[in-house]
Amino acid sequence: MEKGQKKAAGKGMGEDSAIPPLNVSDLPPPPPNETVGDVFEDALGGLEEGNPDEGPILVDTKIPVKMAKKPRTKSPIKAKWIVPLVHSAIAEAPNLSSKEIILLLQPYIIDMFLTNALIQKVRTTIRNQVFGDPDKNVTYVPELVDILEAAGHDFDIYAKTPMDVKKRLLAVVLEQKMNSLKKDNKMMLKAEKLQYLEKWEEANMEMLEDVGLGTNCGAEGVGPERFLCGVFLSISAARNAVPLLQTVYQADAAHMNFGKYTLYSCYGVTANCNAFPVAFGIIFGNKDKEGWD
Repeated sequence: MEKGQKKAAGKGMGEDSAIPPLNVSDLPPPPPNETVGDVFEDALGGLEEGNPDEGPILVDTKIPVKMAKKPRTKSPIKAKWIVPLVHSAIAEAPNLSSKEIILLLQPYIIDMFLTNALIQKVRTTIRNQVFGDPDKNVTYVPELVDILEAAGHDFDIYAKTPMDVKKRLLAVVLEQKMNSLKKDNKMMLKAEKLQYLEKWEEANMEMLEDVGLGTNCGAEGVGPERFLCGVFLSISAARNAVPLLQTVYQADAAHMNFGKYTLYSCYGVTANCNAFPVAFGIIFGNKDKEGWD
């Protein structure tokens, strides 16, 4: 072993110039006021003194959720590119779910590019194309009144105060929540209902303020704004047909495919046993006693 060390150390210099082996006990200790690192500063250009309490660098497994969250994926696909692909489907069923829209687009677009924001924008774009913008549509009411009067139809434009509309809206929200709980055989007490509505208002206060249904919508001194909540229509032909119909009438109500609206209808039966439309009504909210009245 010693012979091999001599050969390795003296390669290129000869066996006579080999470095003799040294023991640790032969090295003098450092001065009392000098750290071990100072001994090597001249040879190695200075060393940073380490902390002996620090262990090896480990990966912290307790990463906060906000740091471990993946960045949101942004789709390179534009909404206007895929609107023609699903226009007919959403026009027929405006409340088509995001999952159903994704299934329609899967043959054309990779799943990772079908983000929630993209699907929502596509749905909103098609709804505006088919039904128009609500804020703009309401400006056509005077023209609609003139057309219906000129055609001789019987109709009534149904409007409510902001406070009445807000109460109606909260009733719709509460009923939707209770229907979801019924699926799990759960019920809500009166106190729980009030607490749920308070939390819902707090979470959606910005939206309510934007549409004029905020905290001051029922205060005194607020302007006489009224919201269009429905329309009733009976065509002019019903005046001559109703006296000839059978005495039994059929009335029905059904939820509409778009928005929280209910379609009320009344039909009569002719002498040939055919149904004849007597009157229709579209009202904001679910079908209930107030709607039938």
